[in-house]
Amino acid sequence: MRELIQANLRTEVGKNKIKYIRTQGYVPAVIYGHNKETRALKLDRKQMDRFLMYHSKGSTLDIEINGKAAMVVLKDFQRKGLKDQLIHVDFQELSANETVKIPVPILVRNREYIEKIGAILEDHLTEIEIEALPSDLIEHVYVDVEGMAFGDVIRVSDLVFENMEKVTLLTDLDLTVLSVVAPSKEEPETEVIEEPTEPELIGSKE
Repeated sequence: MRELIQANLRTEVGKNKIKYIRTQGYVPAVIYGHNKETRALKLDRKQMDRFLMYHSKGSTLDIEINGKAAMVVLKDFQRKGLKDQLIHVDFQELSANETVKIPVPILVRNREYIEKIGAILEDHLTEIEIEALPSDLIEHVYVDVEGMAFGDVIRVSDLVFENMEKVTLLTDLDLTVLSVVAPSKEEPETEVIEEPTEPELIGSKE
């Protein structure tokens, strides 16, 4: 079941008014879609922060705008400052019979196994792009690295995920996702020993 976020239409525009609604605990947002009017929204920051604790870009959810629900995908969000405060959110409204393109994060399982065998796991790709109907969208792709060895590589073509037969993978299949490499060996520093020079004898004659 998709999560539900409450939202209100926003009439406040301009830098000062946007700044004010942020001080009131809201986050400015926009919602747009194919053949749909772009609307300005404001969201409860705490509710949206809770959602982002468990979800990321490409996640689907329901937005209730002034009592009317809409199915959307989280397209983007922005944070700012030392406190990493959420300052803006973009949603794309979905239609049940129209495909949508979204980024899907790649999550690694059993990363500690690579450390146990004394290797290093290099991350080359952190997300893929897919296209699918809203009912077939996925939120994550999991990669289990247990059992991998030195020199092993996982490419996009090796990924396995839910609804594969209903999802179009847009990312280049030949791209490397992960690779297992040996730790680099640091050459020991060689100490340079300066040979002592013979002291000059005062008053010495050739």
